[in-house]
Amino acid sequence: MHGVNGVCGISTAYKQTAAAIKAVCNVSSAEDYDDFYVHGLPRSTRSLIHLPKFLDGNNIAYWMWESSELAVDFAEHATYYSEIWTASNYCKSIFETLGKPVKLVPHCVNDYKYNPDAADDVPVILVAFNCDSRVSRKNPFFALEALNKLSESIAFKVKFKVSNSKNSLLKYFKKQAESLDCEWITDSLTRNDLLSLYDDCDILFSPHKSEGFGLHMIEMMAMGKKVVATGYSGNMDFCNDENSYLIDYKLDNVDDEFYLGEWAYPKLDSAVDCLKAACKDGQTKNFNGFNTALSFNSANLIKHTLKAL
Repeated sequence: MHGVNGVCGISTAYKQTAAAIKAVCNVSSAEDYDDFYVHGLPRSTRSLIHLPKFLDGNNIAYWMWESSELAVDFAEHATYYSEIWTASNYCKSIFETLGKPVKLVPHCVNDYKYNPDAADDVPVILVAFNCDSRVSRKNPFFALEALNKLSESIAFKVKFKVSNSKNSLLKYFKKQAESLDCEWITDSLTRNDLLSLYDDCDILFSPHKSEGFGLHMIEMMAMGKKVVATGYSGNMDFCNDENSYLIDYKLDNVDDEFYLGEWAYPKLDSAVDCLKAACKDGQTKNFNGFNTALSFNSANLIKHTLKAL
């Protein structure tokens, strides 16, 4: 198993998959299994091609992607792999263009706690993004615009979780958020710290342009929280009108040179309407979202892993 360092986000998802493989294959480590797995972007392959086990093995890539067309190096590096695993139907349809067998092995949730109400007198909204993970795709500028418009009619608090923050970028965000009652969390968080942050919020706001899966969304559902998200891409494997507040969007060309093809551009009025509904509604969608998250537990991951193997 290659490329599973890190505490939160995609690294957590990859570690869960590694654990499922070990459980299914009844081995103590991934190195004891005959096949070889690689995570991350195709460039990860460059550090492996000199290894005899990799060159001689039945290699499986576990890849994710976040736009309608693949970067050109995927096709080049796909030649080293007999098949591709990915976590969402959105990604599956994209990787199938490579002409390799593609198997769906979803990410899973291990931490559950039904707590729909944070201990505050007004709704607490969480916005999370990583400054090293293509900021445009996470769409925090749009999030600020929507929250500023929401503040004209509803009282709320917002927590911004900004990973790998750049001083100039963070300074700009703070300037745009001056009128909001907000808190900025820029320190690295342990897994327990991240779960505590989820617990302290009522609503996750994700006006993304694309997500390979959207682990943070289903993790918030597993805490009994509401999710307001763009109704597009990997999160649609678990988000629907019964358990989420889905933002309307239009498809257009990507605005980031790292990606190709199209992704979604959420509509401002729809985002504000969804946020208003999430702030005012009862807990039906909290409960439905929690039940959805229960179906993405580690046993489900092991089932999919066993089927893939």
